[in-house]
Amino acid sequence: MAPEVSRQHSQGAVSNTETGFLPNLFILGAMKCGTSTLHSYLAELSDVCMSDPKEPFFFEAEYEKGLDFFRTKYFAHWNGEPVTGEARHRNLYLPYVPERLQRLNPDAKLIVVLRNPVERAFSHWYFYRWHQVEELALWPALQADLQRIEAGRRYETHEEIDEHVRCFHDSGDAGDGPYRTYLDTGYYLEQIERYLTRFPREALRVVLFEDLIRKPAEIVNDLVEFLDIDSARNHFMGEIRENLSQAPEPPGWMSTVWHRSGLRAILPTGLRERLYQFSYGRVRRMMKPKLDSRTRHWLCDHYREHNRRLADWLGRDLSHWT
Repeated sequence: MAPEVSRQHSQGAVSNTETGFLPNLFILGAMKCGTSTLHSYLAELSDVCMSDPKEPFFFEAEYEKGLDFFRTKYFAHWNGEPVTGEARHRNLYLPYVPERLQRLNPDAKLIVVLRNPVERAFSHWYFYRWHQVEELALWPALQADLQRIEAGRRYETHEEIDEHVRCFHDSGDAGDGPYRTYLDTGYYLEQIERYLTRFPREALRVVLFEDLIRKPAEIVNDLVEFLDIDSARNHFMGEIRENLSQAPEPPGWMSTVWHRSGLRAILPTGLRERLYQFSYGRVRRMMKPKLDSRTRHWLCDHYREHNRRLADWLGRDLSHWT
C-alpha cells in the first residue's frame, strides 16, 4: 500500500523560478553510511554543486515554501553547474518524501549509500546517546524501537507526518522526529522500492559503504558516468578519508568543560584547536561502548531476511553482513 501523504504538505506547490535552477541529484541515505563523505567528494567535481549545508530539510519539512526558498537557503553558492545535489539521509527513510521529490524533478538521479545494518543501527544509537538525546542503553532502546514498529507507527499517516514537521519547526532540526528509528532505517530494500514506484531503475544507483572505504576514486568516477557529465573535467583523484561515517561532534557538555578549564584563554589558537580535537577523540574512544555479542546476534537475526532480499535484488553476496 502506498504511504498516505499529509494533505497539508503534499499540496504545497513548488514555485517556478527564472534562474534555471532545478535540483537533479539526491543522495538519499541511509544515516551513518558515509553520505557526508560522498557529498564532499562530489562537491569537488567541476560540474557539481552540492548543497550547503549538506542536509536540507526541504522535502522533509519545508516543501510548501517552494523551489525559490530551497535555492536561496541551500544553494546560494550555485553558479550554473549542470548537476545540483543534496544528501539528506532521511529522504530515504521517510515514506512521504519520494512523491515530493518526483513532483519537483521526475528526471532526477538518485544515489543510495548502504552499510551493514547491524553496524549502522549501533552507530545511529550511539550518535544520539553521545549527544544525550537518547536516554536508554542500546538493548532497551532497540526493544522500544521494535515496539513502535510493531505498533505500525512509521510516518505513514497525516498525523504522524504533521507531528514530525512540528518537531522540525520547534527545534530547527528534525533529527529522527518523535520516534526512534534505529531498526527500520536498516530496512533498505523496502525504502528503495518506494522510489522505484516513481523513478526508473536506471535513475537509481546503490553504493555500499565498504566499497566507498576501499576504492573511493573508482566509486566517484563511476558516479561521474552515472551523472552523464564530462569525465575529463570531473575526474576524481581523492584519497581515502578518515571521516567516513563521521563521528559525532563534541557534545555541549564537553565544550563547557573545555571552556571552564582555562586552557582556552592561554593557548595559541592553532594549538588550542588541535588539543581540543585530540582530547575529544580520546574521550570519545574511551567512552564508546562495545556492541555485545547478544545484541549483535539479535540484530543479525532481525536483519537476515531484509539482507537476503536486498542481496537478491542487487545480485551481490551480502552474507558477511549477518
